[in-house]
Amino acid sequence: MVRAMRKWLDANETGLPADLIVWINTPVAVRSRGQHIAALGADTIWREIKPELEARGARILELGSDEAMSSLRNAVQERRAALP
Repeated sequence: MVRAMRKWLDANETGLPADLIVWINTPVAVRSRGQHIAALGADTIWREIKPELEARGARILELGSDEAMSSLRNAVQERRAALP
């Protein structure tokens, strides 16, 4: 997903690729070596694009696995409440 957001940011000088971006990079199970390497790459890209997303006013939730579901549920409820 971060690669797609980086590509979108490169192609669009303004705007955001999503209304809400949720970053969860805490494993819930033991990762294989390949999964670990992929996660490191995703984290590198995240650190690269996060400042640009923040500069454009993105709403970002960065969560650990323990707090992820509760925070995500709250964000969804807030978004639904804001809809007409």
